Amino acid sequence: MTPAPASWRAMRPDDLPQVNAIADRVHEAYPEDPMVCTERLRLFPPGSRVAERAGELIGYAVAHPWHLLPPPLDSLLVALPEQK
Repeated sequence: MTPAPASWRAMRPDDLPQVNAIADRVHEAYPEDPMVCTERLRLFPPGSRVAERAGELIGYAVAHPWHLLPPPLDSLLVALPEQK
């Protein structure tokens, strides 16, 4: 039997506990404080997405506009850099 297809949708604040649980499993060697995903969602909602299959979150993606060196892992950005 073929699994139901996954679909991407906008991340919501109520997804964050599941997003952090996924992050803890897949990035075991690079843990981040749960506030990191919370802040990324707040700073740039269009860049925060979740993959869902049959009502269950199975993945996530976080992106944000950034033209500087990549920020260190497990760090808060506070604000996005000014766009030129």
